[in-house]
Amino acid sequence: MKRRLLVAALAGVLGLTVAWLWWQTGSGGRVAAGSAGPAPSAAVATVVDPTAYSRLHALGTGPRDDLRIVGAVLRNYLQSVAGPDAPPLGFNEEIVRALGGANPLRLVFLPPDHPAIDARGRLCDRWGTPYFFHPLAATNIEVRTAGPDRRLFTADDLSAASVDE
Repeated sequence: MKRRLLVAALAGVLGLTVAWLWWQTGSGGRVAAGSAGPAPSAAVATVVDPTAYSRLHALGTGPRDDLRIVGAVLRNYLQSVAGPDAPPLGFNEEIVRALGGANPLRLVFLPPDHPAIDARGRLCDRWGTPYFFHPLAATNIEVRTAGPDRRLFTADDLSAASVDE
């Protein structure tokens, strides 16, 4: 009799543990506290503020406007996604992927098919040269355009810092 009672109690505890784990891992619609959350899927959840990037390279705007727009899109991303689960950013391609929805929240800040993104997945200035991104801190990235000569670090370059002065 005692043995049956012990087996029944252990089976009950095991069943409750399995049910609790199932509920906490997301099958029940929740994510355990402290977990990284669900893995990003191929589907993208939400496009964030299309007006932020809609005027990038538009007629009637100039390279300073483009830098302000790219800076605003990056700020939106960093304010929304920054944290321990956010992927590190540095290279142009990494930034474009993150802005295109490959981030923990699956938010799109710049659609992957935007005309300013070249065939290699790099965000380019109006002269077709990839922007240079220089991470200054986890939440601060300098953006530089090579300018009309298409060469970085020459006299005609503009950076996000020089635009705001």
